[in-house]
Amino acid sequence: MPDRHSPRAVLYARKSTKDDDSSEQSKSVADQLRDLAIYAERNGMAVVAEFKDDGLSGLLGRDRRPGLDKTLRLIESGDADVLLTWWSSRLSRRIQDQSSYLAILAENGVAWHCPAEGGEVLYTTAMEKAFTNQRALWNEFTSDQIRDNWRDAHRRRIERGLPKTSSPQFGYDYIAHVDERTGRRIKDTGQYVINEAEAVVVKEVYRRYLRGDGFTSLVVWLNEAGWKVKSTGNKWTVRTLNRWMDAGFAAGFISREADLREGNRGRHEVLISEDQWLAYEAARKQRAVLGKGNGSAERWWLAGFVRCGECGGPTYIGGPSVCCSTHRADPTSCTGGKSILRAYVENAIGWWLGQHIEHLEQLVGHEANDGKDAAVEAWKAARAKVDKIEAAIGKANAERLLSDGDPAEYDATLRHLRGLLAEAKQEREIAATAMQQEASPDLGLLRHGATWDADRRAALAGVLHRVEVYPGGITVYPVTGGGVSFWRRAMHPRCRISGCDNRERSRGICTSHSMRARNIGGQPLLDLLAERVAESMDEDSYAPVLTVDEVEAIFENATG
Repeated sequence: MPDRHSPRAVLYARKSTKDDDSSEQSKSVADQLRDLAIYAERNGMAVVAEFKDDGLSGLLGRDRRPGLDKTLRLIESGDADVLLTWWSSRLSRRIQDQSSYLAILAENGVAWHCPAEGGEVLYTTAMEKAFTNQRALWNEFTSDQIRDNWRDAHRRRIERGLPKTSSPQFGYDYIAHVDERTGRRIKDTGQYVINEAEAVVVKEVYRRYLRGDGFTSLVVWLNEAGWKVKSTGNKWTVRTLNRWMDAGFAAGFISREADLREGNRGRHEVLISEDQWLAYEAARKQRAVLGKGNGSAERWWLAGFVRCGECGGPTYIGGPSVCCSTHRADPTSCTGGKSILRAYVENAIGWWLGQHIEHLEQLVGHEANDGKDAAVEAWKAARAKVDKIEAAIGKANAERLLSDGDPAEYDATLRHLRGLLAEAKQEREIAATAMQQEASPDLGLLRHGATWDADRRAALAGVLHRVEVYPGGITVYPVTGGGVSFWRRAMHPRCRISGCDNRERSRGICTSHSMRARNIGGQPLLDLLAERVAESMDEDSYAPVLTVDEVEAIFENATG
């Protein structure tokens, strides 16, 4: 039994992410730690700490294995006398790394025991060091062999139209092929067939994203409906959802690697078309440019449409105001930092829609098929142009570092390329916007909708390209045609009583009508008038319908 004079032992266990048939990989970290604790007790050692790296390769260094780093820190602090690992390969599968770890053990006088390999690992004499290094070299060879076997297996599966592993895929069921004679699954075969119930959800998820929903709202919708992540059975998170959607299995992709995606498509039936996939890619790129909306897309119906008129960047919604996000981050980078009331922007859009409410079809500006095909081609061309310029910048940077010539010449080239890149990214963003617009937006939602939900915002995207805000005004750009400007000084909300052109004071009522209501009937009459004004607003035409004469009648009844 250990006592206060017993050697202090620290236990370390590791298991790789890639399982093979060897005994080393089949033993879990929990089993390793249990058996190490038994070994320590049998040998009179007192366990002072235990650490693990579950699911991390032995090819990784100390900086990428937190359990190993904690183990070595404990040793370096002088708080351990013995390191216990079940196999020597648990410490490392790289001979260079193992040598550096052995140096740490030697400097601190710490012994190393591997129970599965006979007990203490000796590395003092030349013969002992040679034997230890030979075993480390074998561990490295074994790891490389496992890696090569997995690469070959992955390559065979991809060539047969299957993903690297037969992990469950949401929207599909995996049907394995079984050997009739042995009853065992045949490797690298099988197929994914559509799960009809899940397929409906897959299509709806992509549709909702393209209409403007964010990952957060989609996660809430999926979890409330009871759908789980198929591979784990856990609830959806933003991370799991965007990784699953980006993988594009529903669009036919079977690999995440860029060099394997285009030339290798799966044998399974796709659930979303190529046009839908390209539109999703475009939307992801565009939202990445806009940055995080902090939930603004759910709180404000114009989020995503409004840009800074000075720099073209995204806007920040702070309380009742809209201001440039670029200016907010760095006031010297954009001069258009003065905020403008959201009410001004909303009123401008309301007036603009009201003027076109009877002929919204003219704002769409393209035939469904022609417009969609042109948008797809424009997006592909813009994306290829950006990739080409970024590759040229990378090549120029490499040449600058390797060349003995004048760096100024390369700097001039890089400045030119970065200018071209900025223009190309703007073209890509415009193409992304076009990709997301409905070919045939439901304009009826704009004429008769009552609230700005995601479907109505998607309809708005069919006619509204963007809104640019300046310190002095707002310019509304439809999908087709020129912009329409509204000056700030003329945009102050007006009295919501039809026939009155006075400026609003509060609650949609001007100072004149507010004072008259208060003088005649006090606060109750003012509250009544404000309530009647709110109830009478026409949601379809954005125009007040309570007339001046009707208000006069209300005042007369109050005095009578």
